Amino acid sequence: MQRNRRIQGFTLFAVLAIGGGSFGAVGAAAAKPTDGRVLQQLMRNTDIPLSSTSDCVSISPPGSTVIGDYLAAVLANQADPTLTPKNRTSVKVTVTRGTPRKGKQTWSADVEFRIEDDESPYDAGVRFLLTDNGTMYRSTVQCIGVN
Repeated sequence: MQRNRRIQGFTLFAVLAIGGGSFGAVGAAAAKPTDGRVLQQLMRNTDIPLSSTSDCVSISPPGSTVIGDYLAAVLANQADPTLTPKNRTSVKVTVTRGTPRKGKQTWSADVEFRIEDDESPYDAGVRFLLTDNGTMYRSTVQCIGVN
């Protein structure tokens, strides 16, 4: 029993000393979400109605009702060989500090889908805010960059 307490005590000490765990100081800056976290939040929230963001409604295919329909159309363009036979496609994720909400740090995320071509480059994507723990603020989704 004594040995187990020493091991547990040592483990706790090691975690605190190395900085592991979530024992940071109160008010410490939230970690910037990774590209994977941003894309995960986007995919988890594809049911957001397009009616909640007018900029997406105007550029979505007919019959689209949710942000997932818009994203599916954008991704289908990237996969269409008639649109991209010699062109390069890419996905770019950009995360910057957002405006604080209720005293907490937020992150602004842009997810852009690009088809590069000399005559008419095409960019489309979404922008949204994430909480300090990397969860999407659903009410902030907007479509961006359609050329």
